Amino acid sequence: MGSKFTLTITIDLMPLDDLEQHPFLDYRNEMPPRNSKYRSLIIGSFPVYSLTNSVNLNNEVIQQRFHPNDSLMRFFYGSVKSGFWKYLSSALQAHDPTDTPALPNGEPDFSLRRREAINLLEDNNILMTDSLYRTNRFENRDEDKNLWRPSDTFAYQNSQTNLKIMEYLEEFPTIDGLFFTATVTASKSPFFWFRQAMRGHIEQPPNWNFIAGRRWHSILKIDSRYYQTFLLPTPKPRGIHFTDNQRLESFVNYLQSIDNDFYKEIAHIPKATRTPIQNTMLSAHREAFLVECFRQAIVLRNQDFNGTVLPNGA
Repeated sequence: MGSKFTLTITIDLMPLDDLEQHPFLDYRNEMPPRNSKYRSLIIGSFPVYSLTNSVNLNNEVIQQRFHPNDSLMRFFYGSVKSGFWKYLSSALQAHDPTDTPALPNGEPDFSLRRREAINLLEDNNILMTDSLYRTNRFENRDEDKNLWRPSDTFAYQNSQTNLKIMEYLEEFPTIDGLFFTATVTASKSPFFWFRQAMRGHIEQPPNWNFIAGRRWHSILKIDSRYYQTFLLPTPKPRGIHFTDNQRLESFVNYLQSIDNDFYKEIAHIPKATRTPIQNTMLSAHREAFLVECFRQAIVLRNQDFNGTVLPNGA
């Protein structure tokens, strides 16, 4: 008779009673003071599960996660699926902090990457934070829709927004630009949780400029100070739609302005019949478009950017 065995398949679902805590909101405390004239504050939502801490009923950290196989570093946007640091560094015309020499054993130098990421921020007068401090999560996925899931659990009842954002704005009055890493403003988004954290401080609701098919810019008044506020596209090319029936208008404008011959080549070709070369070129243009969005917002503070890039780069 043949031997018997049991095959167990584990679906990696995160329990609703796992309270995750943000591990690097206080990253500036880890280094000597270097900067006090920050101009820009970049605000995301919350790290991926493989980079967060878990806390117990006594608010004690009981687990500090870091999965090297799917992480660039243990820092903001440290997932290998995120192109944030590549896009930001390109927009700033700086070196990509995730592109660092390996250790002598051939392994990535995660600590060096983190230091280089912080240096990039500091050298460009940028602070970084997220709008959530603690949250639960329904599945081990990085979409915001899976965060802060209503339940009767300890984790949900102890979820918190990041109240330290207001401390940043008070400590550094030179900050005059806020940059959210998603264009969504409704429930389950960096801006939505930011509004919760800043309740009572925002003196007038945003009036978003809706340009070329997306929300892009508004002026926020917070405690009598005014902030240029931009909604950056999520740093993943898949959100830049160019399908048969869904095309982001600002991306169409971008293609027409920087490579109109290629645009005319693929404009009327069904997605299913594009050649591999065309798909490769379209992917490259998507990534370049994300860099341009970061540049137009963070570097140029261009309130009217509709995707079109002029010959002089404006």
